[in-house]
Amino acid sequence: MKLIYTPIYLSLFSIVLVSCSEEKKEKPVEKNTALIIGDPLDCGLDSLTLFPVGASYNPVVVEPEERADEGVVEDQMAFEEAQYSLRSSDVSFTTNQAAGNTYMWDSKAQVEYTNEKQEDLDIRNLLFYNLLTGESYPLVEDSIHILSFALHKEFERPLIFFRIVKEDYNKDGRYDGSDPVMLYVSNLDGTDFTQITPQTEHFIDYNLYTQTNSILIKTAIDSNKDLTFLTDDETNFRSMSLSNPKLAENIFDDKMKDKLRVFNQ
Repeated sequence: MKLIYTPIYLSLFSIVLVSCSEEKKEKPVEKNTALIIGDPLDCGLDSLTLFPVGASYNPVVVEPEERADEGVVEDQMAFEEAQYSLRSSDVSFTTNQAAGNTYMWDSKAQVEYTNEKQEDLDIRNLLFYNLLTGESYPLVEDSIHILSFALHKEFERPLIFFRIVKEDYNKDGRYDGSDPVMLYVSNLDGTDFTQITPQTEHFIDYNLYTQTNSILIKTAIDSNKDLTFLTDDETNFRSMSLSNPKLAENIFDDKMKDKLRVFNQ
């Protein structure tokens, strides 16, 4: 009789082992797709308000334990830490004023809005909201990575200058100033968002020429292919009219630069 029932017992025992092992498997961690909408920015745009949108590179999740019998927070300190983590992860820009500030990326601007938490926060978009009409819309329909922006109301055609990153060039898991930074511009209401410098070059600075209503843009090229943009990399200059923003044109062609390279060897 034992020989007859042994296979049955073994089968039941195997099922129990499998079910137990499945219970011990960790559930796959779902990707956090939640976006954080930061506090509104008053940029002095009449009825328009801007909201930064982004996410944290290192989200902190603290789940206070609850007692099954009462359903109340077991550890008050854990609860307070969770609330603090939510507040501290807010996406925001730091406002830099031109007067006496030597750390502005756009030194020609009166006010600049900068993501000074690039190691922790990824600002991917801007939402424009009209307080009078209730209309709202994003700067872009997909996503980008905004390092800073500045309003230039003093131009004949008022514009916003953006420092944008689109590629994790050095593969460090961040979209920051060590990747190729591009210059973008738009109207003050965010419309006509236009790329000015190519993704293969790193935007450094620009010079403004009011007599021609144009700018000369300085960029860096990773000429030694070491995935960085340092002082030993090649530099380039491009020109763009402020009245007709578009991809800026080289002012020194490749043929001329190739001759100079041969001459300098």
